[in-house]
Amino acid sequence: MNRYPVARILKDFGIKGELKVKVYFSPPEYFKNYKKVSIYTNEFGFIDYEVDYFKILKGHYGILKFKDIHDLQVLKKLKGLEIYIDENLLPPKENGEYYVYELENLRVYYEGQEIGYIEDIILQNNYTLFKIRTQDDELYIPFNKKFIKCIDLENKICYLNEKILNF
Repeated sequence: MNRYPVARILKDFGIKGELKVKVYFSPPEYFKNYKKVSIYTNEFGFIDYEVDYFKILKGHYGILKFKDIHDLQVLKKLKGLEIYIDENLLPPKENGEYYVYELENLRVYYEGQEIGYIEDIILQNNYTLFKIRTQDDELYIPFNKKFIKCIDLENKICYLNEKILNF
């Protein structure tokens, strides 16, 4: 079964063995449904953890506590790592919604020409930005109908609306 990233560990939080995380999907409250998650490390591959609890902070941020992990030094080593779940546990999507992993690395076309690829997706409280890596620069484009013409997942392409950029 495939595993997909659903959150990133930002830092250890307090002295109770908690972690501050950024959840990649909406609504972030859905993360409360997960009893087991995985973290991938280059050294050990996927390591499974049991979730003790998850609390929402603000926006896409939350506090996560794993069962049986209380050592702050262990928690500090998890900073920056992504949290994965099995594909069958991903939250349901509405029509026109995408998982972050589906959008990463899509080729970006503008006025019929490929201009780069989506390097990062920045989730803010009320909006999402695509960080597009071009040959010489980077662009930040809001993910909305004014700027994005369509997403073609089958061909891994994001089409931008015309006349929105000054090249």
